[in-house]
Amino acid sequence: MTPTRRRVTATDGVTLAVYENGDPAAPTIVAVHGYPDNHTVWDGVAELLAEEFHVVTYDVRGAGDSAKPSRRSAYGIPQLTDDLAAVLDAVSPDAPVHLLAHDWGSIQAWPGLAGAQLAGRIATFTSISGPSLEHAALWLRRGREHPRAALRQLAHSYYTVLFQVPRLPELVVRSAATDRKLRAAGHNHAGRHVDDKVNGVMLYRANMFGSVGRPHPRPVQIPVQLIVPEDDAFVTPQLAIEAAEPW
Repeated sequence: MTPTRRRVTATDGVTLAVYENGDPAAPTIVAVHGYPDNHTVWDGVAELLAEEFHVVTYDVRGAGDSAKPSRRSAYGIPQLTDDLAAVLDAVSPDAPVHLLAHDWGSIQAWPGLAGAQLAGRIATFTSISGPSLEHAALWLRRGREHPRAALRQLAHSYYTVLFQVPRLPELVVRSAATDRKLRAAGHNHAGRHVDDKVNGVMLYRANMFGSVGRPHPRPVQIPVQLIVPEDDAFVTPQLAIEAAEPW
């Protein structure tokens, strides 16, 4: 099945490549990929779901065929929320959608789900290996309640600090060793370009320590489903489940 492609313009003028499968009259699922993927990571899932749903995927800014701004501020979560809202306006302006997201696709979605901008636009949220940064920060601050689990997660998150260093992360993510590690962690390499890996470093630089340093999460009022891989190389099951539970 060949998807229909369109361009959607975000609030700051960045163009996003959006792909649609299935009957547009059917209920809509919007799937948001993580780092360092692009929309093609959903191809197999989209083909199956398109038998019953209108399935929308898109390349997050900096990845795939979407525009690739160079400014760090262009990758902040408020702008990523604006991007999602622009996609929703284009593909399902009159009905709420089911949101499916993985990794950074999910991380960027959590704040918007609790805010006014997306109120009434999302029917359900399915998150795969993408905890809210604010939820995660508060969970880590309660480390005395689960010291071993907190230390284990910090060991899994070493790269988030590495990604703050100028120039070095771009060299690291271009290396064959990084590709091998990602492949071992289960990341699909089909359709991925080196730009997806290099530009996506900005997600960490623009968002990581601001959200972690000043967490102010709000409750999410829609149904949420967590899919928790037991052997994720970067997000432990304890963090994925326990950090979200209070919210």
